[in-house]
Amino acid sequence: MRAAISKSFLASIGLTALFATVALPSAAADLPAAHHVGRSTYVTGGIGLDESTAFKSAMKDWPMTLMFVQKDGDRAEYVADVKVKVIEHSGAMAFTTDSQGPFMLANLQPGAYKVEATFDNKTLQQNVEVKQGKPVKLTFLWTP
Repeated sequence: MRAAISKSFLASIGLTALFATVALPSAAADLPAAHHVGRSTYVTGGIGLDESTAFKSAMKDWPMTLMFVQKDGDRAEYVADVKVKVIEHSGAMAFTTDSQGPFMLANLQPGAYKVEATFDNKTLQQNVEVKQGKPVKLTFLWTP
């Protein structure tokens, strides 16, 4: 079974990025290192108060935010270790990775993308249009 993270243990996310470089806000010191793949940059995490607070304050500055949640009875719990694929409209892979927490921030070129998230052997998909200056947030919710 994959790691489930208590809702009270985590908060939300965010960070600042430009297409070629990442400009980190003051809270960025509490964020994990950014990863660069081709023209994309992403950061994943959100475990612990300092890190989740840093993600929350930076979310508005990244073109795309992903949040991973599992329904457990009447509760919702944040989850980690989610396999993520971000696919460009052309079919090219923007990046693929495993989440290190319940949040992922991605700096992508404007355009259409398909995001696939797999947790506990169940894959969810969402299509998204990334527009410059208009951050989008996708929540992936796994239910029993």
